[in-house]
Amino acid sequence: MSTARPVALLVVAVLALTAVGAASPQPETACGSCGMVFERVAEDRGLDVNVTRSEATIRVHENESATWTVTNTLAANGSQPTARELAATAQATVTDGWGVPHSGDGTVTVRDVRVDNRTVILRLRDADGAQRRAGLLVVDYFQTAHRGGWRMTADTIRVVGPAGTTAVNDPDAPSNTGIGLETGRALTLEGDAAHPGWFSEDFYVVFGDEPAQWRVSAAVALATGPIWVDNVTGYVLPGLVGYALLLVVVTMLTRTLGTATRSPDRLALGVGLLGWLGTVSSLLSPGPQWYLSFAVVFAIVGSVAAVRPSAFRSRTRAVALGVATALLAAATGLSSGAGAHWATVATTLPVALGPAYGLAVARASATDCGLAAPFAGMLVTAGVTGSVLVPPSSRPPTFFLAFVVFGVLWATLCTLPLAAVGFRTYVQLRGSAEQSG
Repeated sequence: MSTARPVALLVVAVLALTAVGAASPQPETACGSCGMVFERVAEDRGLDVNVTRSEATIRVHENESATWTVTNTLAANGSQPTARELAATAQATVTDGWGVPHSGDGTVTVRDVRVDNRTVILRLRDADGAQRRAGLLVVDYFQTAHRGGWRMTADTIRVVGPAGTTAVNDPDAPSNTGIGLETGRALTLEGDAAHPGWFSEDFYVVFGDEPAQWRVSAAVALATGPIWVDNVTGYVLPGLVGYALLLVVVTMLTRTLGTATRSPDRLALGVGLLGWLGTVSSLLSPGPQWYLSFAVVFAIVGSVAAVRPSAFRSRTRAVALGVATALLAAATGLSSGAGAHWATVATTLPVALGPAYGLAVARASATDCGLAAPFAGMLVTAGVTGSVLVPPSSRPPTFFLAFVVFGVLWATLCTLPLAAVGFRTYVQLRGSAEQSG
């Protein structure tokens, strides 16, 4: 069978997947009534004001509502707007589409605006300020809709729970060095309204009365459940569709390459040599290399196929070898400091099962048994792996799809030679058994 048609299909699939385009989302304002936002809204209304300090205090109540108190202190220079103009500007920060998180949900209302000399105090009420999970109050003001990050437009943002509670979880401090985070009776973010920084981390704030840690983890897990489901449907499922299409092409190429290869030992040695070269070069490199886990898989599969081909005699043995290889590859990567690069870890297990899939393709060709179960098994493995590794509590930016495309392409390209090794080794073992019988 000519390889032209499968290769053409593979090229078409690659082009279709790489056609995914995405734009990087912009960060959202942590407080859209604070600092520079207040100045911009005032400018749009013909006022010249300069905010010297901006603070926001969010008080979460037992009934799951929250009260925002936003204080903007203005410099004495610039224009001298009236108290009515300043109050109207403060309200416009909410009604003109800036406001605070949840403003677009229709749950935020303006309670009152007070102007005290050069200080503008805005009080808002959010009927949906928190959600109760596992008996704890979970605040999601710092969860973006599209993971564009947050712009810190205030000098201080404090989130305070009901009386008798404290912030019981420990969110990671934002990576931006200009923003500090403290927890205790309240969660406090420190920034600089004059030079707004930004942070990309999404996090929840959980309030309770010194609960057990498992309740805190359960509360966050219950709150993030819908986000995880959205990520699975938005990223994992499209990736699985592309993976299924490419796996069909891999199946066709496996039959072609496995039949055309006369020496399974040479094929296995070639795969093993490629793996050992990749492993050694990665370990000798000054920094950890993301391809190390894949190189280990190639090295083990090639060596076992060359030295002990009987490991591919049955599907059960081949699957067991694939699982063991994936675990060893992951352990090698972690011990070398390579860490858990998402593309590497997400695709290691499906790739390590490549020989088992090649064996199934060979059996299906030789005995007319079905290939649906092995094909479904590869899809399930890739789906479970992707579901575990997709961000569980934050929404990745749209360009995350590019990483999904890379993972799918890399997994299928690495699976092909390993499947060919499994296919050809099984054919050799079957031929030897028929001759001896």
